[in-house]
Amino acid sequence: MSVMGDEDRPISKTDLGRLTFLDTVLKESIRLYPIAPVVARTSTTDVQLNNYILPANCHILVHIWAANRNKNCWGPDAEDFRPERWFDGSVPSQPVSHASFSLGRRNCIGKLYGLTFMKIIVAHIVKKFTITADENKLELEFAIMLKPSRGHLIKIEPR
Repeated sequence: MSVMGDEDRPISKTDLGRLTFLDTVLKESIRLYPIAPVVARTSTTDVQLNNYILPANCHILVHIWAANRNKNCWGPDAEDFRPERWFDGSVPSQPVSHASFSLGRRNCIGKLYGLTFMKIIVAHIVKKFTITADENKLELEFAIMLKPSRGHLIKIEPR
C-alpha cells in the first residue's frame, strides 16, 4: 500500500517494479498451489532416467505439485508458506524445482501476462480491502486444475 499511497489511480509500470514483496507472495502462492498440479508431455527421443529408459513418443505426466514441494530442493520447510525464501537465497537454483508454469519450449505462453495481471489485481484488492482467511486447513480438489474443495473461505472487508 505504501507504493501507491492514498491515491486512487491505476498502477503504473514503476509501481509494479516496486512491489517486490508482493512478487514473493505470488511466487510462493503459485509454488505451493500451482493452477495445474500435473502437466502431460510426450518424449520426442529415447530418454534415460537413472535405470529407466523412456522410449520416444512415451506419454509422461510431470507432477508439478510434488516438484514444488520437494524437500530435497526446498528444504525441511518445503510445505510452509514462506515468501521471504525468495529474498533470503533459499530458493533452489534448478529451474525444475519451480515449474508452476511448466518448463522448456512448451512452457506457459501466458506466464508473464498472468504474473503481471495477478500482481495488478492483488495490489488493487489489498489497497482497498482487508482479507482474512479461514484458519482451517485448506482442502483441495485435484483435477485438471487445482481448486479448493469447499470454495474460497475468506472474509473481505473494506478498509
